Amino acid sequence: MTMGFKVFFGTFFLVTYGFAQDTLSVIDDEWVPVFKTSSHAQAFDIDAMGNYFIATGERIEKMNSKGQLLLSQSIKSSGNIDAVFAKGAFKVYLFHSEQQEISILDNTLSSQKSSIDLEDFNIKQATLICPSQQSDKIWVYEQVNATLHLLSANKKSDFTTSNLNQLLGVKQLFKMEEKEGELFLFTNSGSIIVLDIYGSFLRELNVKENICQGLLIENGGIGYLTETGAFNVITSNGDLIQVSKTKISAEIIGIVKLANDVYLSDGQTFFKYHP
Repeated sequence: MTMGFKVFFGTFFLVTYGFAQDTLSVIDDEWVPVFKTSSHAQAFDIDAMGNYFIATGERIEKMNSKGQLLLSQSIKSSGNIDAVFAKGAFKVYLFHSEQQEISILDNTLSSQKSSIDLEDFNIKQATLICPSQQSDKIWVYEQVNATLHLLSANKKSDFTTSNLNQLLGVKQLFKMEEKEGELFLFTNSGSIIVLDIYGSFLRELNVKENICQGLLIENGGIGYLTETGAFNVITSNGDLIQVSKTKISAEIIGIVKLANDVYLSDGQTFFKYHP
């Protein structure tokens, strides 16, 4: 007998049919190539207008939704760009892990102010950053002592957490993202730890799979890509739904949700999944 299942994904219902004897049939590859670049990027993000911000080495490029180059800027003084965040109000944050710096650009790729040197906050081995939804604030994760720092763009430190490994067993993170007053920490061990904006523990979700990329969706859902290529969603009530399966074999450098669509890239080709 076939049953229907609905998952609220963004502002619409994603309807997946094919339950047979309580087993969800996996959708065949529905990740459609959007465009391909000539160089191999190490990070990307997409702004609210659908523009791509793609980092290759020390260069950041802005492309439209068709892959046409709009702007390009080289940040030689800060070195390679390891992460890009373009979700703010006309702000683009770039993380340079080797130099332990954060560059802040506007949407024309012009520098808004001097870069943030993490050593000024006595942070020496930061491995992750993410902009906070709090005005002009940035989360920084320091791997060596498993601590989270909330910094202000005006170079003020708001607070630092205690060692998360000792408190919560956090050994290594590969992504963090803040949404609706909660900070989600994606761990390499298959768990997702949720803190409030003051760094206090709220809850933990155990995925029991090796996650390689993750993202947040509306209404408390969490989407993630596994090492086997499955794109799954955990709903707010804890249900696990396998949405699609990609046949992309190369290492995925990032996954981004924009409106009702999800995008990912292997560094050269950018793919789109539309439920």
